[in-house]
Amino acid sequence: MNSKTLSKTSDPVAPLEKREIWIAAGGTGGHISPGVAIAETLSQKKIPVLLFTLSKNLSYPDIERLIREEPGIHVIPYPAPRLPQNVLQLPAFISALWKSYRIIASAKTRPSHILAMGGFPSVPLLLYAILHNIPYSLAEQNAHKGMVTNLFSNKAKNVFHSFEQMVRSPQDIFSGNPLRKAFRTVKPSAVKTTSFPQKILMIGGSQGANDINSLYLSLSQNPLFAKTEFTVSTGPAAHQEIQRQARKKDKIYSFITNMPNELKKTDLVIARSGAGTLYEIIWAGKPALFLPYPHAAGDHQKANAASAASFGFAVCYDERPFSAPKAAEAVSRIIEVSYASMAAKAKDAANYFPLTAHLSIAEKILE
Repeated sequence: MNSKTLSKTSDPVAPLEKREIWIAAGGTGGHISPGVAIAETLSQKKIPVLLFTLSKNLSYPDIERLIREEPGIHVIPYPAPRLPQNVLQLPAFISALWKSYRIIASAKTRPSHILAMGGFPSVPLLLYAILHNIPYSLAEQNAHKGMVTNLFSNKAKNVFHSFEQMVRSPQDIFSGNPLRKAFRTVKPSAVKTTSFPQKILMIGGSQGANDINSLYLSLSQNPLFAKTEFTVSTGPAAHQEIQRQARKKDKIYSFITNMPNELKKTDLVIARSGAGTLYEIIWAGKPALFLPYPHAAGDHQKANAASAASFGFAVCYDERPFSAPKAAEAVSRIIEVSYASMAAKAKDAANYFPLTAHLSIAEKILE
């Protein structure tokens, strides 16, 4: 992208607005929730915001809340293309890309800045920015550069990073990852250090994770955890089966609606290592044991977990293929030997990682 400049489109363009921001936030929750957080912050500053997302994302909780509660933010769905895996998928890719572009171009205003939260759904908006000479910024949530960041960072005004080791160029900024609104309106509890976790929270994302569910069943049978209370977010598909096999003292949910409250109550978290989850755990000042999702693009969850582990408050367990009994044995050993030192270092991580990214990113793109 840095060797050639795309020619400008002949489409009619509306006048440039002095203070209007467009945000591309679609695909997974890891891209959507941070984008929503920044949109809300801009709206509070009376800045008009257009948030572009995938049509399928309209039912995502944060998007539904925006539509319901934020009249200053206009949510615009489009059929953003997925990267074609073979030549047979090229016609559908080109068709979706063109439809998305036409939706963007039909807007009655032009933005002063465009912010892309990453993932391929950002591509149509970034192409629009380049074709119309609109300044844009990127947000890279992970400790591994995604394809969109690699393709578009050379022309970006800013590239916001969640992990400091990703800052390598003049436009790179260690901003942190914006937290969801539920975390921005409450304060975490004071961290109490114990020699062994009395409460363990296990979360596998909104849809759950089979590896984490099966690990819970193995850990709950270990006498080492006889006095430990587990809280498990199983996802809707596995909820009934895990609940049937669970100990009576443990709390089994299909989905946790008040995650800040659960994080405040727990002593240790076992979870996947998406950037959003990782930052919420850091916000709570709790130690963590991460099981990276093995199919994440570029293995970015493993990179995230490794970065967290370097601070001492977390451990990355990444044995593939996954075996619940083997993992339970290793996890039990890690907790027994390392939990106290991990818990002691968790507060330091909360002081190091920026937890007000929604504010700093909003201010930067308004400069």
